[in-house]
Amino acid sequence: KDRLYINKNYRDLINELKEKDVLGFETAEAKEIFLIAVGLGVLSPTPIQYRDGYVRTSYLKTYERAMLSSLLLSKSKNDDEIDDYADLDKNIDYSENCAETGFKILEDLYRNASSTDILTKRLFFQLEYLYQKNIVNH
Repeated sequence: KDRLYINKNYRDLINELKEKDVLGFETAEAKEIFLIAVGLGVLSPTPIQYRDGYVRTSYLKTYERAMLSSLLLSKSKNDDEIDDYADLDKNIDYSENCAETGFKILEDLYRNASSTDILTKRLFFQLEYLYQKNIVNH
């Protein structure tokens, strides 16, 4: 795969967040925004709709590729599945589905927040919850 895809309908949301510098998006790279969306949607991925190329995979650093390559490993039930779950292309497909959900979550948080401070607090709460659930307690 040469690109990470997002739902083209989220381009306006991303541009608005960048324009208003919400959550520091003004200076964030596209791959960083994608990874935030993946993190938000990792618990309930949904199939991506209206695919639009967003980030060239050649822009990903080694640690970012490793992070994406590990997404499916947590779903592995036995050692026989590890090779399949470590496949970068399969993990990229999965990450795009996570990002689909993550952008929806981000949009809902943004649209329902009365201020960027409230949004930031809600987002950090959500990310802390995901960290506790998936890393600390896993």
